[in-house]
Amino acid sequence: MEKIKQVIVVEGQNDINKLVSCVNCDCLKTNGTHISTKLIKQLKVLNKTRGVIIFTDDDYPGRYIRTILQNELGHVGHAYIDKKVSRTTKKVGVEHASCDEIRKSLSKVVIMETSNESFPFSDYVDMDLVLNHKKRNKLIEKLGLPIMNSKRFYKVLNMMSITPQELFL
Repeated sequence: MEKIKQVIVVEGQNDINKLVSCVNCDCLKTNGTHISTKLIKQLKVLNKTRGVIIFTDDDYPGRYIRTILQNELGHVGHAYIDKKVSRTTKKVGVEHASCDEIRKSLSKVVIMETSNESFPFSDYVDMDLVLNHKKRNKLIEKLGLPIMNSKRFYKVLNMMSITPQELFL
């Protein structure tokens, strides 16, 4: 079985256990939202040598961790898993997804960079992506991203360096 080159960053040990049961990979955990400076330093080195994929839950703490790591590391990969396929009756998370869904999410890793203005906001408004959530959600699904609000989607488009022309290809 081939091994994933990048190191996958998850929130906790249960996520690591699930991932290594599904794919051949190396993982590190953040231990929740209190991300240590030691972990940041380690991830910066790993990002230069192997690359990093952030694979956190689609909930507030997961998005918070993703934002902090994106800001600290810059050019990183992001794997997303939809809440619908990673949920129990009480919890949502990577650890609750099937191996098929995890492999599918990892096959659609999105590389993002911070502070890039590839998509002017005026074009975003002209394309009716601010208020038309159905149109926006179709594009979000096409890109393999989790459902998000208009402001976050605009930010993600720029982080992915997508231009208005590329969005509808």
